Amino acid sequence: MQPKFKEIRAGILSALFELYKRDKQILSINANERSITHRFAIYIEKEFPGWDTDCEYNRDGEKPKELHQNASNEAGNQGNGTKVYPDIIVHKRLTNKNLIIIEAKKDNSNDFKTDKEKIQSFLNEYHYKNGLFIIFNVSNGPLSADLEWFHGNTWIKERIDLEVT
Repeated sequence: MQPKFKEIRAGILSALFELYKRDKQILSINANERSITHRFAIYIEKEFPGWDTDCEYNRDGEKPKELHQNASNEAGNQGNGTKVYPDIIVHKRLTNKNLIIIEAKKDNSNDFKTDKEKIQSFLNEYHYKNGLFIIFNVSNGPLSADLEWFHGNTWIKERIDLEVT
């Protein structure tokens, strides 16, 4: 049975706080985005037993995933679609069961629009019901994360303070 949005949000937030608790240093030293998303995916996986959690997974069944909307400027354009590598997805491999697509950036990046467009394209083309765009605020002040959830045909924004005691 597929979890409801409330359960998905709770699982992702639990994983986010676990990331902060166990791997605060990769956030506080401004480590590479892939390092952060890898560790985040490890904690997400624990929250969704029975689902596969993958980083930069580029398969639709056995074929490479391609987006056919103008949602990404990534290299690798092949014919009609653009090959894509989402930061994190929770899904069931080799099926069309897709729980959530997650794109992440650090606040010192400037390419937020492309990631949100990629999420929207995944929602449209691969029938994801949920998307999350997360910005890890690592540059100044206390560590926090800005989350933009896509659910029910709308974006929902929230800020999570990671340094809550």
